[in-house]
Amino acid sequence: MKSRYRGRLCQKSPFDMVVYCQLIQTLLPQTIIEIGAKEGGSVLWFTDMQSNHGIKGRVVSVDINPLSRPITDDRINFRIGNALDLP
Repeated sequence: MKSRYRGRLCQKSPFDMVVYCQLIQTLLPQTIIEIGAKEGGSVLWFTDMQSNHGIKGRVVSVDINPLSRPITDDRINFRIGNALDLP
């Protein structure tokens, strides 16, 4: 759970990542919503997986803290919020 992707921590289980790959390939989602960004490794991974499958989509990432090293990518939308405090 301490793997890195493009130089950023990616706290996803290898087994979950295989399932995510299968879901992305099967469903071709235009939008992926991620709760919890940490360093942003998984949001980069999700974005790259969409591109690899020819999806011109976006990834929305929600975390209670902003990234310490911001990511600038038009396909990624970062939001500050707490999943335990939804309206």
